[in-house]
Amino acid sequence: MSGKLSLRLNNFIQSHKELSIYLFFALLSVLVLFFYSQDSYLYDLYNRVDSAWFFMCGKAWMNGMVPYVDFADSKGPLLWLIYGLGYLISPRDYTGVYWVTCVWYSFTYYFTYKLADIFLKNKRKSVLCAILMTVAFFNPLFHVETRAEDFCLLFITISLYRMSLSLYDDDHQDDGSTSLSFFWFGCCFSALLLIKFNYAAMQCIFPFCTAIYVIKNKRNIIRPCLYWILGVGLTALPFLIYFLIQGNFDDFINEYFINTSSTILNLRDYLIQQLLLLHTKKKVLLLLICTIVFNLLITKILDKSKWVLLFCALSFLAINIVLERVYYYNINSIFLISGVICFLKYTHFKINLNNILLYLIVVILPHTYHVFQPTYDNRFMPFKFKGDTLEERRFNDINGIIAKKESSRIINLFSHEYGYGISSEALPGCKYWAKQNGATQSMIEDQIKAVESLSADFLYIHDKSLLEQHGLTVQQLWDAGYVNCYEHSNVLLFKKTTH
Repeated sequence: MSGKLSLRLNNFIQSHKELSIYLFFALLSVLVLFFYSQDSYLYDLYNRVDSAWFFMCGKAWMNGMVPYVDFADSKGPLLWLIYGLGYLISPRDYTGVYWVTCVWYSFTYYFTYKLADIFLKNKRKSVLCAILMTVAFFNPLFHVETRAEDFCLLFITISLYRMSLSLYDDDHQDDGSTSLSFFWFGCCFSALLLIKFNYAAMQCIFPFCTAIYVIKNKRNIIRPCLYWILGVGLTALPFLIYFLIQGNFDDFINEYFINTSSTILNLRDYLIQQLLLLHTKKKVLLLLICTIVFNLLITKILDKSKWVLLFCALSFLAINIVLERVYYYNINSIFLISGVICFLKYTHFKINLNNILLYLIVVILPHTYHVFQPTYDNRFMPFKFKGDTLEERRFNDINGIIAKKESSRIINLFSHEYGYGISSEALPGCKYWAKQNGATQSMIEDQIKAVESLSADFLYIHDKSLLEQHGLTVQQLWDAGYVNCYEHSNVLLFKKTTH
C-alpha cells in the first residue's frame, strides 16, 4: 500500500513540475509574441494581407455566413475557426488573435522542450533549448506577420516529437507507446489537413519513418495503423458533422482542394521562374546549409536510425523549395533544433533560473532588431510609436468611411484583402470577395457579377490599373450604381448609391 502511495506521490510531483514548465512557456509566449506577432498591442492595424484575410473568414463564419458557400479562400476551416475565436475575443482589432497565438505557441514551446529532452535527458538544458529555438521560429528572414505556418508548426513539432520518442527513447519501444504515437500522427495530420493540406502531405513522412522502424524490428504495424485512422477520424469528425448539417461538404471539397489546386497551377510559370532563381536567394541557401550541417551533427549522438532526422528535414525543405513561398520555410524551423541540441549536449555550464533568464535576454531580445528593419519582402513593421505615416492615415480614412455604414458588405475588387473593414462589422460582399493569387476565371466573374447585382456596399480597388486589366472602367462602376467616396494616388473606394 505504501508503495502505491509513493508512486502516486511521485506522479503527482512530476505532473506539477511539468505544469510549472508549461506555465513558464505560456509566459514566454506572451513576452515573445508581444514583439514578434504583428497582432499584438504594439502594432497598428494596417499593413496586413494573409492575417487580414483569415480574420475576415473567421469573422464571417462567426456572423453566420457559411464557409465555402458565402465566402471562400484557399485555406481550411480549422484556421478560420482559430481566427473566429480571435474575433470573438476582440472584434475590432487583431489582439484576440494575439492571445490565441500565445496559447498556441505555449504548446509549441512545450513540445519543443519535450523533443529536446529525448536527446539531452536534462530538463534544464531542454528548457533552454526551447528558449533558444525562438531565434529559429521567428527568424526575420522568413517570419513577418502571423500566418497559417505559425499554427501548423505546433502539429509538425508534436509529430516530430512522437516520431523521435518511438525511435530514440528506449522507454517507449513498446506497442502501446507506438500506437499512441500513431494516434497523435493521425490527429496532427487531420489538423494540418484542415488548415493547409500541403503540410498534411508533408507530415506523412513522420508516420512513414516510424512504420519502417516498427516493421524493421518485426513488430505489429496493424494496430498502430488503426490508431492513426482513429486519430484522423476523431479530429475531423466535428467539422464533418458541421458540413453535413450545413449541406456544404461538396462545396468544401470543391473550393478547398480542387479550386485551390487550380490557383496553384495558374502560378506554375511564376513558381518555375522562382525555382530557377533559387541560387540567388542566399537566405534559402543558408537555411539549406544549416539544416544539413545541424542534422549531420546529431547523427554523432544517435545510436540508431541516424539518418532519419536529416531525411525528414530535407524532405520538408525540398517540397518547400518547389512550392517557393518564402514564409513557407517557417515550418522548417523546428528541424534546426538538432544544432541547438548538439550545442547543449557538449557544453558544460551551470543552468539555473537566473542563467536561463539571462540567456533569454541576451539571445532573444537583440533578435527584435528586425522590427525596425525592412522585412524579407521589403515591407516595414509598423509599430504604433513609429509615428503618423501616409499608409496609416489612408488606412484609417478608408476604415472610417466603411464604419459609417452598419453591417456593410465589401468586395476587394481584383485586389487582395488588406484588412479594410476591421474597425466595423464589414463582411464579404460575395463568395470571392478578395482576389487570390492565381485566381481562376470563375473567381473573377464572381466579383464582376456581385458588382452588377450591387451585392456589396463598398468596392475597394488597390490599384486603379487593375480595372483596366480586367476590362472595367470607372464609368461602368458608376453606371452599375457605385460612386467614388475615396481616392488617393491609385487607391480607390466606391460606395453603393442605390438601395
